[in-house]
Amino acid sequence: MPTIRPARLNIILDRMNCQQPRYLEIGIASGATLFAVKANEVLGVDPRPDLAMSALPDHVRVIQSTSDEFFRDHAEGLKFDLIYLDGLHEWKQTLRDFQNSLELLNPGGIIVIDDVRPTDRWSADPNPEKIVEARNAGLVEHGRWYGDVYKTVMAIAESPLTFGLATVGSGRGAHAQTIVWTTNHSLNEATFSLSQADIERLDSMTYEEVFSYGRTPRFYNFKRESRNLYANIARAALDGRRL
Repeated sequence: MPTIRPARLNIILDRMNCQQPRYLEIGIASGATLFAVKANEVLGVDPRPDLAMSALPDHVRVIQSTSDEFFRDHAEGLKFDLIYLDGLHEWKQTLRDFQNSLELLNPGGIIVIDDVRPTDRWSADPNPEKIVEARNAGLVEHGRWYGDVYKTVMAIAESPLTFGLATVGSGRGAHAQTIVWTTNHSLNEATFSLSQADIERLDSMTYEEVFSYGRTPRFYNFKRESRNLYANIARAALDGRRL
């Protein structure tokens, strides 16, 4: 069973059985994932894409902007079946991307959030320089950087609104990702928001508090990865129910 992007995204799309699948990717870097996803229409958003903009395949379009600018200025009238969030590794930005993505999601659509499971406090810091400093100091042997995106998953899992949610991958080379769908197809950004108190609580939370004693928090709802899992998720998303 493939456990890394874009194989995972293609399996999800295949199980969704969309006739003309449309795919949005926030944060595309060199486009390795963007170009490999098998959708009829593909849109990537990145303020500094590391690719040749003049040599895009016919079915691929790239908008060079921040995600906030994209959702504000370029997203009107757009709808997608699968949305992949792999932008700035900072939880409040990822939360905004998630909230805005709800507006663009077709009924039965799915959102995948990348880099959700840090492996230590240095990889969990939203400042990418921290993991470099830790590695140079011999505190860690890896250079993996996830930021505090895990707090976005916490916010979704704790919401009084009902989302379906499952996490796959270990985070240790397997790109742990959280798959989210709505159980209310009319749900949008306006109906999913956090109070200032919740924002401040999550913002002040530390890696040690969430992952004390190396435990895996229940909010992830980790699942063993399989094609059958993705078929079940696709059916749940279409029916508007949890697993």
